[in-house]
Amino acid sequence: MKKPLYFIPFLVILITLSCQQKAQRKLAEVQDNTFGLPIQSTYNVLFDENDSISVGLKLVPTKGNHDMTVYIPINGSSTHGYLVVSHEVFTKDSILGDGGGATFFEVQKQGENWNVIGQYKNIDFSPVKHTVYNCGGKLTPKGTILMAEEYFPQSNSAISTLDTINNQYQDFGWVVEVDPMTQKAVQKLKSLGRYKHEDIYPMPDRKTLYITNDDDPSFLFKFIADTLDVYTKGKLYAFSESDTVPWVLLPNDSLSLQNIGEVANQLKATIFIRHEWMTVVNNVLYITETGKDEINWQKQMKLGGQPASYFKLKKDSTFKDPYGRILALDLKTNKIKVLLEGMPEFANPDCITSLIIKGTPYLVVAEDIIGKDKKRSNKKHWGNQLWLINLTTLEKKVIMQAPKGSELTGIVFTPDRKTMFVNIQHPADKKENPIRVSSTLAIQGIIEDN
Repeated sequence: MKKPLYFIPFLVILITLSCQQKAQRKLAEVQDNTFGLPIQSTYNVLFDENDSISVGLKLVPTKGNHDMTVYIPINGSSTHGYLVVSHEVFTKDSILGDGGGATFFEVQKQGENWNVIGQYKNIDFSPVKHTVYNCGGKLTPKGTILMAEEYFPQSNSAISTLDTINNQYQDFGWVVEVDPMTQKAVQKLKSLGRYKHEDIYPMPDRKTLYITNDDDPSFLFKFIADTLDVYTKGKLYAFSESDTVPWVLLPNDSLSLQNIGEVANQLKATIFIRHEWMTVVNNVLYITETGKDEINWQKQMKLGGQPASYFKLKKDSTFKDPYGRILALDLKTNKIKVLLEGMPEFANPDCITSLIIKGTPYLVVAEDIIGKDKKRSNKKHWGNQLWLINLTTLEKKVIMQAPKGSELTGIVFTPDRKTMFVNIQHPADKKENPIRVSSTLAIQGIIEDN
């Protein structure tokens, strides 16, 4: 299952800082070749939609729209481990399972290349009545994966393409716990609420989870388990900018949990717009808020909803937020602020992770230009890019250019930070694209001097 190694030759390594900045601008302006990496980088395609997946004794075509990536090191290794890739799809499939899905496989660096060892294995979601639009997620301290369902169907007609004889619409829209080593779903965590989940961040205390909500409007949730590593019982909260009650305790009866967004709104939790992924650095939770072209919160504000203060809304409930932003929530003080506003050259932040380079913390942030382009892309900013942001100075630079029509997601690094795994989701199937289907890549050398 080897996939070939490629080199990207169009970025010249220069010595002076000014020349390095110029080189980065050149990378950001790639147009003839719609996929760009620095010259020192190499990559392997580990898994794509053309691969077959093992289900019992059968090999069948895999699902696509690769989204989350989790790397599970074997004995702490940065060169040998397992990958789990989620599939953000909503299709009927009698073999792989209805709705969304996920794939498990072993990877190892052999010489200069990363290769797949053995077969791709399907994760079985039938024990939890299947899933829809499997999105972000993380590895918990106990070794399970919490995976988000990014769809909140309102009726059975909304899931009519699935098996509605055995499934009801209330079965979907939860966080799913998965045992990657057995390749089976364990349970849907009803205690975390039902809504459009984007990402889950398990804290090292083995009790606290932060959960984002990719919706209009959205809320930031926190769950604190009653027992270590057991997320079935505990307290669910929604964030509020209130000085007195920064986290609003939410009711945990089944009806409230089924409609927890409406409940949070009525209890005056803070309203956000389309929260995406999260990462934690030095006890600060960084959240990407991707924005939306047209927003109307008249209904929510009449029912008591409190828009985040940085929106500067008073009576007018209709506004535009075309570029989004990165938020920083201090987990000690519970104060939230805008770290970096989106702008035409840095639009609609989505997938985010963090790493330390020579003692300095950085964010790695992917764009996902939303809706119709509306001139977000131009000669200096072509399509979606991957940014490296210095958290000390807030200086940022482009380190990767996505292929045309795609977004970059599922970004995760090996423990030594020398390899980055990333998914290229739904690229345009054009001959100038070197990557033309959803793919999982292992990229080496994208971060210099780490």
